[in-house]
This record gives sequence, C-alpha cells and structure tokens, in this order.
Amino acid sequence: NREIERARTELGPQFNSGDYPSFFEARKRYSFKWRFLVYSLPESLPEEWKEAEKEKFKAANEQALRECNEVLENTFAELVRRMVERVGARVAGEKTQLRDSLVDNLVEFLDFFPSRNMAGNKDLTTLVEQAKEALRDCPTTSVLKESGSLQSRILTQFSEIEKKLVDELRPASRRRF
Repeated sequence: NREIERARTELGPQFNSGDYPSFFEARKRYSFKWRFLVYSLPESLPEEWKEAEKEKFKAANEQALRECNEVLENTFAELVRRMVERVGARVAGEKTQLRDSLVDNLVEFLDFFPSRNMAGNKDLTTLVEQAKEALRDCPTTSVLKESGSLQSRILTQFSEIEKKLVDELRPASRRRF
C-alpha cells in the first residue's frame, strides 16, 4: 500500500507496521450498520388527524434530539469538572493521584464527539475544540503528571471551559441521566 510506504518513509525509526492492520483485519475491527425505517399513516385517516400525528412525531424527534444534546453536555461537563478538580488539587500542592482514565476518557469523548453531536450544537462544538487544543501537548495522563507548567496551563484552560459550560449552556435545563 502506498500510504503505508509513505508513512514508513516519513516516520523512519518510529514506524511500526503493527499500527497498520491489513484490509481483512480492519474489516473485522470496524463495521457500519444502518437501518431504514418507514413511517406512514393510513390513507383513510382524516387530514386533521394526519397533521396531528405528524406534529406529534416531529415533537418526539425534537425531544429526543434535545435529550441527546443534554447527555452530551452533561458528559462533557462532568469530564471537564473532573479535570479541573484533579489537576487543580495537584497544582495546589495536594498529593492527588491522577489516573490514566482522567485524560483517556476525555480524549475518547473529544474524538467521538463529532459523530455524536446529532443536534449540531455549535456552542458545545466550540468548547470541545477548545478542550482539544488545551490537550494538544498532553496526550496521556503520564505526560500531565510530569509537568507542573502543563498542569497549570491545563487548569487555566479547563477552568475557562468549565465557566463557559456553566454560564452559556443553560445549567438550569441540565438533567441527570
């Protein structure tokens, strides 16, 4: 494959062929599923009933989107809160343990956010991008543990994100799922 050979040339001694599964391995690891649903109303229904049913269906879909959006906001808010809490304690000099899951869970959320943002929440997208940028130099918790200056920078940036989450994304509407 040309792309693998290009990576081998560009990465030099850092190239690891194990990072590039074969076509068959990749096919086993990933899948894509879809389903078509057809919603219809009997033709014999009076027109006003059809319209009422269409409106109920539309309202149910809008409610489902709002709830998905709330779950995304709440999940992100909790991940940000943990980051601020744990790193803040470390910066304050407390003997706080930073677990690998602190950064790993946040990075996983950030990576999958675009595919989960079904409501197209632009405000949350902006905050997610800010979090990605804040973690640019912090790929793992072990990197975070080693650098006091990185901890301070992460604390400052995530505190700002947390404030925006509280101020701008309607905390009164948040529900626990």
